[in-house]
Amino acid sequence: MTYNDTVKPLTYMLYDIKALQDLYGANMTYRTGNDTYTAPASGAAYTIWDAGGTDTISAGSVSASVTIDLRAAASAPSARRTTLSSLMA
Repeated sequence: MTYNDTVKPLTYMLYDIKALQDLYGANMTYRTGNDTYTAPASGAAYTIWDAGGTDTISAGSVSASVTIDLRAAASAPSARRTTLSSLMA
């Protein structure tokens, strides 16, 4: 699936995960611990599926501006932003 011509998805994205969860159900045992996520390079995007725990999202190594959207099932419209989206079932 294409989300934007200039964003390079590094993982399944929002609608991919939604479709898989609709077909197979949400895996509520996936990443239930305290996990750390690090933002990818500028121009890249990825979606986080995390079923629980106290998590850390770091963008300290990225030199460009970064948007971290923590709304459930959120996605950023701009290709110029690195977006980390937390997808909750």
